[in-house]
Amino acid sequence: MSNDLIGYRTWLLKIGSKYLVRETDDGGWERYAAGPPTLRLCSLSTECYWNGPVQHSGRAPSGVNCSGLYALKTLEAAADYSPNPVVGEVAMWGKIVQHAHGWRAEHMLIKRLVLLMCRLPLSDAGSHIKQVAVLGKILETRYQCDVIVDASESWLSPTERFLNRLASGTLTSTELEQLAKELS
Repeated sequence: MSNDLIGYRTWLLKIGSKYLVRETDDGGWERYAAGPPTLRLCSLSTECYWNGPVQHSGRAPSGVNCSGLYALKTLEAAADYSPNPVVGEVAMWGKIVQHAHGWRAEHMLIKRLVLLMCRLPLSDAGSHIKQVAVLGKILETRYQCDVIVDASESWLSPTERFLNRLASGTLTSTELEQLAKELS
């Protein structure tokens, strides 16, 4: 897969079970959990869980449909697209449709994940470092790729940076004026 097209995307982090459907005694159908809940990546627009490193579109993309797995051209574009805590690099193959800001592909392989620590929903109980380490290990094992933790605040919007500084009580009047200019 060395000649595959490389793109970038963002995911939600969700904890859930894989569900199957079975017939009930009265002839109806019911969903049931097939195993314990697990941490998985989930696409933004649909409840499409990524159970492993390779994902296949249910339908090949074309110029006349919106099918396919979406990716953007840069990591920064993926991080700016949505305030989710996970962005990553994907290899794309099969039928691919190009757009102004990225592509839709028939197949994708996760090559690398980046955890944006400033966006992670960490618990107040216990060490944040330990929580991120466990999360990274779970994702690395499930998706068989490198997981990088980015602890910088560069992914925060100017508003988020302002609110962090405001909450810390360390803003001077000069800094408030500068932040006001950045926000306008």
